[in-house]
Formats: sequence, C-alpha cells, structure tokens
Amino acid sequence: MDNAANIHYTSLTSNYSFSLFKELSSSVEGNVFVSTYSIQFLLLLLAFGSKSKTNDQLKSVLHLSKDKPPNFENIKSVIAKLEVPGHLTVANGIFSDKAFSLNPEYTKNTQKYLNSEVRSVDFSGNPTSGESELNKWVSTKTNGKISGIFKPGEIKKETVLVLASAVHFQNLWKKQFAETKNASFCLTATNHIDIKMMHQPVTSNTTKIITSSSQPSKYRTK
Repeated sequence: MDNAANIHYTSLTSNYSFSLFKELSSSVEGNVFVSTYSIQFLLLLLAFGSKSKTNDQLKSVLHLSKDKPPNFENIKSVIAKLEVPGHLTVANGIFSDKAFSLNPEYTKNTQKYLNSEVRSVDFSGNPTSGESELNKWVSTKTNGKISGIFKPGEIKKETVLVLASAVHFQNLWKKQFAETKNASFCLTATNHIDIKMMHQPVTSNTTKIITSSSQPSKYRTK
C-alpha cells in the first residue's frame, strides 16, 4: 500500500474512532473500553453489502465517500499489515439465517479482499448448532486463543443476523513498565482511591482531541 493511501485510510479511521468514542462517552458513565477496529470493520462489511439509503447512511458513519466505490486492494493491504501471527489475530464475519440468500459476488469479495467470512447458518431451525458453529469458527480463526464467544442460549430461533468480531492480542512492551504497585488515583479533586498502577518514564507521541478533554498517547510493543 502506498504512503498516500495509508495516510488517507488512517485519517478516515481516526475520524470514525473519535466520533464513536464521543458518542459512547455521552451515553455511558465511567470508563469506555471498546475495539473501534472491530466495530468499524463489521460496519464496513455491512456497507459493502448494502445499497441505496442504507449504504449512504453506513458510509456517512464511517466517513467514507458516498460517490466512490470501495478500494478493496487498499483495505486488503491494511489487514495484511495489522495481523501479526502469534501476537495479533483477528476474525470478522457476518452470519445470516438460511432463510435469506447471500449474493455470491459479495461473499467472494469479502473472503478475497477483507479476509472475512460471510455465510448462511441455520439459526431458525437449530440455534444450538448455529451457536456451536460460530464458536468453532472464532476458535479456529484465533488458533484456539478465543473460544466460547457466544454463551449457551444467546443464539435463538429468532436470530436473523450475527456480526461477529474476535481480536486476540498478546505481546511485550518494547520498553518494559515497572512492576505493578498500589498508588493513589484521583477521581476528583477531593476523591482519591488506591488502585494497581504501572509507571514508566518515557517520551511518547501524544495528541489532543479538540472536541473533548482526551489526550491519547502511543506506546510501542515489540
């Protein structure tokens, strides 16, 4: 992937991620922990399989151009850079009930360019079997690192569509943190609690989000 395409994709991802966090933080009290990549990718899968108003709405959420067709080769290059065997594994898929037929071209393109699964599952006829099928798929895609993503009874006969994303990350910090120890954390100016913390004197890349008080930092892994 050329540098210009990489910068363009990064810009779109950042805009989408900030919008998502802003929306979540306005409706959820406390800390927010979410994989923006997982949600973004599943919405991309939906966008590439949709038409008309639905397609326009999904592209608007993702900060994509409504007039330009998707650049599958660009996205394929991004996925190839993201996944690191043994350290980062990702599984994304869309599973629909067998009552609905899937477009063969859409299924082929998602597997070829997006490294994602789109298939029919018998949710209405045998939800228990469908549940096992999805759990097995996730386990296979993550080399057994994640299993049982769906708990018994979560898939029902009424289930029509399942968007599944599993991300497993395991690696060491490039510069190790000090041992974890208890330290004081300030909830407010007058309310402090003791929690487990790590610390490290390091120079890192940071940025400030104008629309909020957030200030993300970048820490590298090996």
